[in-house]
Amino acid sequence: MTAKTWKIYRILLGLSICLAAVDWRLTTGYVLGAIGSLLHLKRVERYCDIVLGLNDASEKQARISFLSNYALMAAFLILAAVMPQVFNLFTTAIGLSAVKIALVAEALTDRKEGGNGA
Repeated sequence: MTAKTWKIYRILLGLSICLAAVDWRLTTGYVLGAIGSLLHLKRVERYCDIVLGLNDASEKQARISFLSNYALMAAFLILAAVMPQVFNLFTTAIGLSAVKIALVAEALTDRKEGGNGA
């Protein structure tokens, strides 16, 4: 991720803190999901580094990585579901997409600025 993407990610976290004015569980849910989003990103980066280093990935490795990523996201959602007094399930789900939202926002702002010349 670029410095601009990290900046957008931090802005989203800052905005989630403003949700505490409505209900603090919205903020805790989003932060929980955002942490899950970062863990997911790091797992995908590590898997890609391994695959590129080996120049090959077995189908079994790919399936295990795919399923374990979904299990990780499910674990965060289950935690939010069993602790509704602390976390909001919906903002946790949105937080799990925080990295993706930041990447899309960066791509959209680069397009407006004429970033890649396309």
